[in-house]
Order: sequence, then C-alpha cells, then structure tokens
Amino acid sequence: MIEKIRSYLKSKNMDQFEVFYNKSNNFDLEVASNKIDQASEGLTEGIFVRVLKDKKLGAASTLNIKNYKKCVDTAIKIAKINEIDKDFKSFPTKEKYSKVRECYKSLIDFDIENARDYLNRMMELTVKNEITVPRAFYTKTIEETRVINSEGVDLERKNVINSADLELLEGKNTISIDDASVFPLEPDYKAKEALDRINSLRNMGKIGTQTLPVILHPDALSRLLEHSFTFSINAENVQKHKSILSGKLNKKIMDKRITIEDAALKEGLINTRRGDDEGTPSKVIKIVEDGILKSFIHSSYTANKEGIKSTGNAFRGIQSIPAISTTNLIFSKGDKDNPIKELKKGIYVREVLGAHTMNAITGDFSVGVLEGHYVENGEIKHALKDTMIAGNLLELLNNVNCIGKKIYNCSNAMYLPEILFNKVKVIGQ
Repeated sequence: MIEKIRSYLKSKNMDQFEVFYNKSNNFDLEVASNKIDQASEGLTEGIFVRVLKDKKLGAASTLNIKNYKKCVDTAIKIAKINEIDKDFKSFPTKEKYSKVRECYKSLIDFDIENARDYLNRMMELTVKNEITVPRAFYTKTIEETRVINSEGVDLERKNVINSADLELLEGKNTISIDDASVFPLEPDYKAKEALDRINSLRNMGKIGTQTLPVILHPDALSRLLEHSFTFSINAENVQKHKSILSGKLNKKIMDKRITIEDAALKEGLINTRRGDDEGTPSKVIKIVEDGILKSFIHSSYTANKEGIKSTGNAFRGIQSIPAISTTNLIFSKGDKDNPIKELKKGIYVREVLGAHTMNAITGDFSVGVLEGHYVENGEIKHALKDTMIAGNLLELLNNVNCIGKKIYNCSNAMYLPEILFNKVKVIGQ
C-alpha cells in the first residue's frame, strides 16, 4: 500500500512529499476492587501525508489507508490555500541508520494470558498482606511505523512496550506504582517495593515550615523535569524565546557533576529507536556535560531554521505534524551508595503531587509531598503528612550535595539517580 501511495504522490508533481504510516495494536487489562473485570484489544492504522508545492505546505491524515487518494488530494488542496512558510527548507534527506535492537521477542510473545498472570500475581502478593488494589491497569502496545519521503528516506520500525499502573490502599494510606519496559514486567520485585513503601507510611508525622536538605527520589525528580526541563531544551520553545535556557548554550546551568544524555541508541530502554518519526537517524546527544548546556533537541524544521542538523527528536501520531520530545533521558550517576545516609536532618521525597502546575518557562514549582519521610542522622524517622516543597528547578540543580550511584528506570523514559539537594523550602503545617 505504501508503494501505491508513493506512486500516487509522484503523479501529482509535488516539489516534495512525506508519508508517515503507523499501526498500533494494543491490549489492556483493568482491575477494580482486587479483580480483573475488563479486557480489551484494539487496532488503529493510518497515514499522515505532508506535501510541499511552491514553498507552501499542506497536510492531511486518514485512519482508512484505502482512502489514501482522498487524503493526498486534501493535503494538496490545503497546500494551495496556505501561506508560504519561509522557515521550512526541506524534509529530511536519506542517511545511514545505526544498527540498534528496537524490540524484543520475549515481550512480543507475552500475551494476554501472561498479562493476566502478572496482575493476579501482583494482587496475590499485596492482598495477602491486607492491602487492597482498588484500581490497576496493564497495557501492551505493538507499534509499527514507516516513514517515506521524496528525498529518499524510507525507515521502518517496530516497537513493543508494556506498562502497568496500580493503586494500593491500606487504611488511609495509598500509593501508586507505575512501571514500563520493553521486557515483560516482573511482579515480585514491584510488589515487594510496594509493600515496603506502604508499610513505611504507617507512622505519620508533621514538620513545620523551614529550609532543609531534601533528597528527591528519581520518580519525584522526573516529574519536575518533564514539566520544565524538557520544555526548556525543546528547540521550538527556545526559538520562540519561551525557554529559560534561551541564550545559555555552552554556559553552566547546573552542578558540574551532572551530565545528561538523550540516548535513543541505547538498547533496552523505552524509547530506543534507529530513527525518529521524520526518518532522521537517531543519535546520542549530550544535552548537559559537566553542568554545561551543550545542545537543545531538534526536529528537522527547527534545525533547518538554524542551519544545523536535526538531533532526531521528532515524535508524532497519525493525526499531527511532528513535535519535539526527548527519547531516553539519562543522568550520570554519582558516588554515594545511599544518599539517605548522608542526610543529618532533612526529608526524603518519593513522590510529588501537582507537578503539572509548575511554571514550565521559569521552572518555579510548589508541589505536594505525596509520599515522603523525615530523616535524621541517616535514618528515616516517620512519614510526612500535610507537607509541600517549593523552589526553582534550575536553582535546585545548582545546589547539589551528593548524587547516588544507582540509576532508576522511571516510567516516563527518564533514567535518574537519587539526588540530595542542600537547601529547599519545606512547607509544613
């Protein structure tokens, strides 16, 4: 079918064209009140077409690829009535792709019965400890994409990922667990972690408002990063002067012990891929090196505006033009086995609430401590209630005490260590 679409586009004598094909097959299991009560499976397939004629762009999509002629004709009509986009230079040209493994047979073969066993095992391990699972979801998605264009690009990819999101309840205490991987999820490890976490909430206490050292668990830190840092390194936001990092390339923006990579070519991670959704080859990009900002992330459009190469960070669906996003964001590890042991007096924040309310442009935040603990002399004393933390993300990342050795897999494709920050405003009641 793609060849028919290509031939039809060629017959229309466009200056340039691009076709993005996507097929997504997923099944979902849902738990309510300790029982699996719903299973569903769905398939979506479609194309997104872009054409260029006389420096004017047009785009259209369809979820019925047999209807490709109408889709192409619609894109052409839109191009004719659009204004000239002076910033658009070209669709990506053909380049060589690195060899990287993008999906794993063990997960492809992990079927709905295996997923049912996974959820049942999670519930078995928690319910026997008198912990309720009021809500849980499991999803597995197999996604196939192909990008072709008039400039020689022809990239096919197949990715498979599974993820779970569970809520656990004991008395008045509740925690959420999310997990994602390109390998089948393992129930025992996550269940043990969940039990340890919910047990640690049994002894609750309050602390007053003060400035304290704070350790952010990677899950908490990743929430702050995804609502501000990833926004700020997006080249589109930089070019529109919405980013706090505008004009700071090759300048120090955080502690010199921090190096951050966008690593699409590192195997076994959530967003590993040979090329992006425009067909640009993927790379390992040093975003920050020894605390110095080294690169923003680009699509072909933003890169062409600056006369540079795209970093291969275009993401899209079958009903949208490419947007810019990180792939696998990896922080460098530190030298501390357990940052909690370095804390004389402060708090450990496992999860936060309200990160979406951050000011994405400035990095200012004021978030609730959804799951956290008060620490003295390297020991956890009690869980926290009615507590918030506030500050600025870049100021935080410039005020580092120590960094942990262990890198954690966060479900949003960030791979981070625990970090102890020196001074953070803690708001208690």
